[in-house]
Amino acid sequence: QDLERVAEDDPEHEGEAPELEHVAIATRDEIGDLAESFNRLQETAVRVLERQVLVRRNTAEMFGNVGRRIYNLTGRQLALIDAMERSETDPVLLERLYRIDHLAVRLQRGADSLMLLSGEREPALDATPMRLTDVVRSAVGRVEGYQRVVLIAEDDAMVAPSAVGDLTLMVAELVENAVAFSPASQRVEIAVGLSARG
Repeated sequence: QDLERVAEDDPEHEGEAPELEHVAIATRDEIGDLAESFNRLQETAVRVLERQVLVRRNTAEMFGNVGRRIYNLTGRQLALIDAMERSETDPVLLERLYRIDHLAVRLQRGADSLMLLSGEREPALDATPMRLTDVVRSAVGRVEGYQRVVLIAEDDAMVAPSAVGDLTLMVAELVENAVAFSPASQRVEIAVGLSARG
């Protein structure tokens, strides 16, 4: 149980090494040697497990750092693109800016995914529930080729603030796949409705 606790990286007991009960060595014969070997095996298992947990934490932290950097850079990039879009009147250049904008948004989604893998949660700016259709619209807006996507809303539901970020990211990835792997002449339909199970 102690080894499982360390393997699960339980935050309640973070930094606590498990104290496994040693087998008492009462003799110096083969049984005593076996008990000593068992004790050494337990100690080695704890050390290996602690190293694995440390590697996992360091990897998650690295994902979080890289994700945050990319997210911040793409945020600045999107602000610059947005300013250019507002002042541009040439439709050809504006179309190119929109394409660059959506590529930057895709990079930002990649950063979101890295932060999600690291276990980081984006702080909810608005602690109120959000309509599911609004979550879907937000996700569609992050996808290149969003013009082909049609939202069909039969009913609506509310999404808890803690789930909005992850759900937006997940829907955006699904819509991106649908747009990328469907014929360019067809529209992609997203239906939002309530079922018997919610």
